[in-house]
Amino acid sequence: MKLIKEHVLFGVLNSAEELNILQNTLPNHGWRIVDFRIFPNSPSDVTTGPDTGKSAKLSTIPGARTNFYDYMLNTTVGVASYCGGVQSNIIDTSTLIVNDLFILNMNDNPGVSNSGVSYQVVLEQYDISDDEQVLAIIRENSQAIDG
Repeated sequence: MKLIKEHVLFGVLNSAEELNILQNTLPNHGWRIVDFRIFPNSPSDVTTGPDTGKSAKLSTIPGARTNFYDYMLNTTVGVASYCGGVQSNIIDTSTLIVNDLFILNMNDNPGVSNSGVSYQVVLEQYDISDDEQVLAIIRENSQAIDG
């Protein structure tokens, strides 16, 4: 596996919006998540109040649920939050993405500010072997033991 380049994806998601942010059609190329961060898109949401919390998740399949992070599934490869002025994230740096990557704004709650959330995903692109690609495809689409 040889590192080719680093790439940064960024944008804004509306409430409960899901986007396909990576469509990898290159054979023998995989992407590894290096960092995932979110931040409120509205300046009025940059406060320390708990009602301005934001969260988003990365998944290798579309149709993720907004009411659960589902981090026990192999298809959920990252979760990020911003609450009370603190950014947090959990990313699966061992997953090699060889197909699609989706991002979902988890904010769809009554009583919580549902304005947009800004995101940044940092990826590394790798040149991979046929065997590494097959293993990555299996892992991307498999179910977790607990799920």
